[in-house]
Amino acid sequence: MKSKFNSGKVRIFVWLAIFVAVLVLVGVLMHVKLRSLMRGHIERQVAAEVKILAQVTESELESELEKLEYISGMLENKEDSMKQLFEMVRNENDKSFMGILELDGTVLYGDRLEVSEYDGVREAFRGNRGISYKKGSGMLFTVPIYHNGNIKYVLYQWIEEEFLSDRFEISYYDGKGKVMLVTGEEEIV
Repeated sequence: MKSKFNSGKVRIFVWLAIFVAVLVLVGVLMHVKLRSLMRGHIERQVAAEVKILAQVTESELESELEKLEYISGMLENKEDSMKQLFEMVRNENDKSFMGILELDGTVLYGDRLEVSEYDGVREAFRGNRGISYKKGSGMLFTVPIYHNGNIKYVLYQWIEEEFLSDRFEISYYDGKGKVMLVTGEEEIV
């Protein structure tokens, strides 16, 4: 009788051990699956947010160029009053300045600029808007100024490198994530 009782206890213990092992296995598999699902969801969410933040940054850069194009339109065909108009719209501080370049690269109005260091100046002389970056210096936004349908000058806005992060920095996830500008050569701005 005692052996039947012990045999029943062993059987119950074995079934209980199998049941617990199955529960543990199911729990581990669920944990792995949930972790995988959560990681996939977080990756998709971060990718979507990064895309939005990239669009916001692109919009900020585009806004700078549009502002310069607007000013360029004001200065177009107004050589006699260009200096007065330029002084009215000039937006400068110790971290940024504007200027107007002549076709030979000399500064007509504004602060001195080393034209050869920025590709965007050449682009503007070809009729295109340009954004150039020089490591250790800053970023240059350029747009052409037309006179009677021909490019006569280039309007530029230079922004110091240190000021770029203040101007265009976007942080998210409580400051744990940031958007960075990267050049075509994959240099971090």
